Amino acid sequence: MAQTMRVGVGAVVTDQSGRVLLLERSDVVGAWQFPQGGIEPAEDPRDAIVRELGEETGLRPHELELLAVHPDWLAYELPADYRSVKTGRGQVQRWFLFRLTNSDNSLDLPQGGEFRTYEWRSPEEVVSEVAAFRQHLYQKVLLAFEPLLAGSVLDDRGYDYAKTEFMQTFTEMQSNEEMGERR
Repeated sequence: MAQTMRVGVGAVVTDQSGRVLLLERSDVVGAWQFPQGGIEPAEDPRDAIVRELGEETGLRPHELELLAVHPDWLAYELPADYRSVKTGRGQVQRWFLFRLTNSDNSLDLPQGGEFRTYEWRSPEEVVSEVAAFRQHLYQKVLLAFEPLLAGSVLDDRGYDYAKTEFMQTFTEMQSNEEMGERR
């Protein structure tokens, strides 16, 4: 089996209330995840995530507002029995945070697609709902995006304030990781 890591993108899509979109896979009942997918050769990560969101959720660019891009590439390894020529050993991904601009939160998932249904969940519920091999990565993504997920922060203090909070949270995370490595 290949020892490569697939290069991809992932998206956290939030609604006006700060809940996030989780999708249930068509091929594995009870397997929930964020939208994600591979980057095509010579494709920009931003173009890739817009393409993936359209393919997987039916969402179009005019229905989404980009709030943040995680500054790091994040990786996870797949269990040996999940690896394939397509996925390799795991994935290295660039993560994006989008806010849904329509207020009814409804999606029209593509028929016969990768996902069978969706739910809007609080960010606190997500990690326990996803496969164990994704949990650490999802924790990192949600922690970094946390200041931008709270609807009240965006409503009461504005986007610039929330963006500053996002960068401060990310800087603190990096500092804490570096301190942990030095111990």
